[in-house]
Order: sequence, then C-alpha cells, then structure tokens
Amino acid sequence: MNIVIREADEDDSDRIADLLLKMQDEEKKFDPLLKSSSSHEMQESAKRYAHNAVKNNDRITLVAEVDNRVVGFIIAKIFTYGGIYDKERAIYISDLYTEKEYRGKGIGSMLLHALEDEARKRDIRILELDTYAESENSIQFYSRRGYKAVDIRMRKVLG
Repeated sequence: MNIVIREADEDDSDRIADLLLKMQDEEKKFDPLLKSSSSHEMQESAKRYAHNAVKNNDRITLVAEVDNRVVGFIIAKIFTYGGIYDKERAIYISDLYTEKEYRGKGIGSMLLHALEDEARKRDIRILELDTYAESENSIQFYSRRGYKAVDIRMRKVLG
C-alpha cells in the first residue's frame, strides 16, 4: 500500500467534504447535538468548510492518499495567542480523520507528524486540539504522541 501525505488543493475539497460528513456521523455517538450529516444544509456546510480549509492562508490542510485516493485529512488553523498569554503563534487542529478501513495503518500518525513538521518550518511550537471526553481511542492516540490535557470543556443541556 502506497501512502502519500501532501498539501490539499482545491480539487480535494469535495472529497474532504465527504470525509467530514463521515466523521460527523461517527462523532454523533459522542455529541447527540450534532446535526444529521444527510441534511442538505450539512452537506453544503461541509463543502464550504472544506473549500475554505484548502483555500485560506491561515489554514494548513493535508490529505493522505492511498493509491491516488484521498482516505484521510487534517485541517488546522494558525492563530496568535494574546490577552493573558505571551503573544505567540500556535496551531489549532480542528479535524483529523481517516476512513475506517484505513485505520491502524499509521495514516493518522503520518498526517499529524506532517503537520508538526510544517509547524516547525514556520517556527510554531504550540499545537492544540479538542477531542471528545468519551472518545478513549482519540485520547490515547494523541497522548501517545505527546499531547496532554490542558483544560476541560463542560456542557449542560437544559431539558
């Protein structure tokens, strides 16, 4: 199996949108407030989001290809800390996804490592992300790669 990690281009945006919808379906078990990925509204939203992720200069979007087919992606936003923090550029990883049938083959690790290499090239030393508290696989994945929990977001849904 030939795995290639590369920067995403506009031709990838529809495929990334499809994968975003698959990711959302899988995340619904952790967050029942997520909208249905089958709705026209969500499909259009995923297309816009993927297009912007590929096009905007403040984003880094990488894809993983297996045999010339995109099977995973990572989307990250470059931002600058301010306020109570020392002013420093950082990267927020908003999305990392690999199709189910390609998991366990190191593709997620390769995407994350490629993003970290890109951060180093840009002299960015802080990477952050959110993951679902109940997603033990995700927490273990990131922990094994040196990511540590810094804070916890809590939610209450009033009935």
